[in-house]
Amino acid sequence: MQLSKLIQEIYESKIVADAVDDSVDNERQSACEFVYDFMLNSYGLKGIAESAVHGIFKKIKQLMVNKGIEKTHKVGGFANENLLL
Repeated sequence: MQLSKLIQEIYESKIVADAVDDSVDNERQSACEFVYDFMLNSYGLKGIAESAVHGIFKKIKQLMVNKGIEKTHKVGGFANENLLL
């Protein structure tokens, strides 16, 4: 599943970013802010990044409704952590 791989990539990047922030005593970025910045860095254009973020959470919501994916599932948990559902 491509969505699952993207979520895993975001989680891994967030772990690295948090470690960097911790090592230099910077405040960690919220998960929501990180996802937005991750997509902005991936796509380079604000409009495309915002569309991609919207698409991720739209797809997650569809999976939760249509396939009964719980918020405890990795995909549902990702959405719940980012306070977008």
